[in-house]
Amino acid sequence: MTIDLAALRHATDEYAAAIARVTALYLDSNQGFANNTARLDEGQRQALVGLRKSDPSHATRAHVDSLDYLYGKGDPSDPSNVLLHWSTQGQFRARNEVHGSNRRLIGQLCLVLTFEYWEGEYRQRIAEALGRPRKELTEPILGDLRLIRNDVVHHRGILTERTARRLLVIEGLDIGDEVSFDDEAFHSIIHDIRAFLDRLILEATGVDPEYRALHHIE
Repeated sequence: MTIDLAALRHATDEYAAAIARVTALYLDSNQGFANNTARLDEGQRQALVGLRKSDPSHATRAHVDSLDYLYGKGDPSDPSNVLLHWSTQGQFRARNEVHGSNRRLIGQLCLVLTFEYWEGEYRQRIAEALGRPRKELTEPILGDLRLIRNDVVHHRGILTERTARRLLVIEGLDIGDEVSFDDEAFHSIIHDIRAFLDRLILEATGVDPEYRALHHIE
């Protein structure tokens, strides 16, 4: 078996960089969701101050939560404005909160994307560099992501019994619930994938690239 060390390092470097970009997306998005909630709360606080003076009967959280939250294209007062999305302010808050749907979806998206990079590009390249058949290049954490990816894409993000029975590494998910990861679980998964890449390089070269280090920046 002949190992192409240059190709191996190049492919693992690229995959590690792709994982770093996905991690940044996850972190930036969650920070954005927190900022959305804070901005809405401040806007509602100011609105309630005004309502207590002008219309005390509507100076309630329930009332301001029932008001529109709109995304549109163009000046809202212009008839040519295009409505892109409508919800209430309460629904906007709910989806941006720590346990809201935005955070669940971004976690699902980022882990599916991490797996798709592997399956669609880097698994083949790394296997070729190692001189091994693609099917022999496996890792439990990536196998778990394959199963979860299928539930995200084909079962509306709901964890199926079939997936739950076959998971080897990922824990804390309940059958019938929407797949959801907190920050600790997300970073643990990313760490395990980086550690797998570290082992591949270390076994081939004797040098630990430390992809798994959270402080590592490409």
